[in-house]
Amino acid sequence: MFKLLLLLIIGCFLPMQLWALDLSQALAKSMQHNPKLLAFPYHQQILAGRKTQAALSPNPEFELSLENAFGTGSYQTLEETETSLVLSQVIELGDKRNQRLAVADVALARQQVRYSIARLDVLAETARRYYQALYQQLLTDWISQRIAKEQEALVIIRQRAKSGGVLQADVSNMSLRLAQSQLWQTQIASAQQIANKHLAAIWLAEPKFKHLAGDFSQLPKLPEVNQLTALIATSPRLQAEDLATQLADAEWQLAKANGRGDLTVGAGVRHLSGSDDYALLFELSMPLARQNPKVGDIQAALANYQLSNQQRQWVQQQLVQQAELLLLKTQAFKTEVRQLQQVLLPAARQYLQDARTGYQRGRLSVTQWVDAQTSYFQLQHRLLDASRAFFEQVLALESLTGQSLANSNHLMREPKP
Repeated sequence: MFKLLLLLIIGCFLPMQLWALDLSQALAKSMQHNPKLLAFPYHQQILAGRKTQAALSPNPEFELSLENAFGTGSYQTLEETETSLVLSQVIELGDKRNQRLAVADVALARQQVRYSIARLDVLAETARRYYQALYQQLLTDWISQRIAKEQEALVIIRQRAKSGGVLQADVSNMSLRLAQSQLWQTQIASAQQIANKHLAAIWLAEPKFKHLAGDFSQLPKLPEVNQLTALIATSPRLQAEDLATQLADAEWQLAKANGRGDLTVGAGVRHLSGSDDYALLFELSMPLARQNPKVGDIQAALANYQLSNQQRQWVQQQLVQQAELLLLKTQAFKTEVRQLQQVLLPAARQYLQDARTGYQRGRLSVTQWVDAQTSYFQLQHRLLDASRAFFEQVLALESLTGQSLANSNHLMREPKP
């Protein structure tokens, strides 16, 4: 009993970090438990089965025939029958088997790249939800600080009101502001709970964490446009387009191979019941190439290959344009964050200190002090909004290029389980 009590007491003083979840852990959980990713091994098995099927050659055929039996006259019985036993084999021409295997191999490689893209999408969505939950957590800290300052201001204003230094309306105004902030705190707490649940849902779990590790204060260096273009050239999304073109080419080659007729050869023995003699039997058959039976399939496959080749160029241009646009937006948010951090917030903090001192000395009105306080907290809120938007834009760039652009962000690296 004493040991249990001691453990409970120690547990009460354990640091919050034991219940904390960082981004790397969140990404690892999604990698392990997200159903979209868990389904991919089955897709691979499906394509592996199709490759196995593509590697099969036609089986030999066994044929038994009975002729000149159950007719009329001397053919009423089996005395004049001719019995043939033939073993035949279809020989595929046009390198069909290798062409089928080529299609299967490209399909498997394409599926692997699709997994990489799906992985990027899942990790990006995880990080986006993580940022949203972290934002609500930082808002919780922000509103708590605001409420503490407003409560402190309300005490001072009430003291001044008792001495007749301010009007009762000033007390009511401050009380109203405080009540509004407390309502906001309740809304933020609900949003925090929802964001945490939304985050844990991506790995099919309930939020067991109590705290999210991290902040938005450290902004990573952004790449140049030419660096982005080089990253896109090797990105999984463009690799998928390359493999789509390769697959269309392989299907075109297979369609041409299927247009060539196969050769069937056979050999057997024939028994002539009338003379009780035996004779060897040989067969050779091949369809007449009056016209290509796959001409329509060949035309369609060629058009599909040409379209895939063109789409690859279009996709690359679109990805580059998207990356350039995202980079401009990210740079704009970074500029806003820097301005808030280095210029606006220091000025607002100084203004708040001066306004409080001036109010306490009777040189400024309570309205001026409260306005200074409101301006300071509004700028803090704006900084949180701009910082979250900046990291979400970085996240979009990482998802587009498939590369991590921030030293502190492990989104595109393989997370540790």
